[in-house]
Amino acid sequence: LITTARVIIYDLYRLFNYIEPDDNNLMTFSHRIYELFLRATTEVESNMKAVLDANLYRNRNFTMNSDYFKLSAPLKLSEYRVRFKRWSSNREFKPFEAWNSGAYVPLPWYQAYNNVKHNRYEYFREANIENLMNAIAGLLSLLYAQFGEEMSIAAFEGVAVLQEDQNKMITDSFEIYAPSFSDEEQYDFIWDVLKEENNPVLSYNF
Repeated sequence: LITTARVIIYDLYRLFNYIEPDDNNLMTFSHRIYELFLRATTEVESNMKAVLDANLYRNRNFTMNSDYFKLSAPLKLSEYRVRFKRWSSNREFKPFEAWNSGAYVPLPWYQAYNNVKHNRYEYFREANIENLMNAIAGLLSLLYAQFGEEMSIAAFEGVAVLQEDQNKMITDSFEIYAPSFSDEEQYDFIWDVLKEENNPVLSYNF
């Protein structure tokens, strides 16, 4: 999963050689953007499904509103913010911000993904830079939620800097601002204790 994201970031920055990463170009659309948009959003779905599968969640037909949205609360997805180093302004992409009320609201970029996937002739304009950037920001947020700073060490230029509050990660390509978790929301990870247990992994009850 992380390797695929690395390739997506590489292809994004190659795309920036032809389309300037600037607020004025948010509505720019093309076949190359369309291709990368589909790949990035497919990876978002794959990561969400992987988290649910790991927690023994069983469903044969996953959908965003019925299944993937259940990850929002435990992962605090609506609080993630991502900045891209090449972007000309300090714009922050907040891919799951629409869920900050706690109720399901369709994600604009995910709606656009379904639109262009099923009816490109009519919705091709929605395969634009803004939707692409939110899809990639969503993917990076999910990877951080699963692997923390290890995602950067493993795949993104080998550079990871954590601030003192442990909620900001910096790589050569992007910055991730992650949510904070209270002491009650965290769990202990003491390997000397866990290694003696028959089943050290706790599943989240979705």
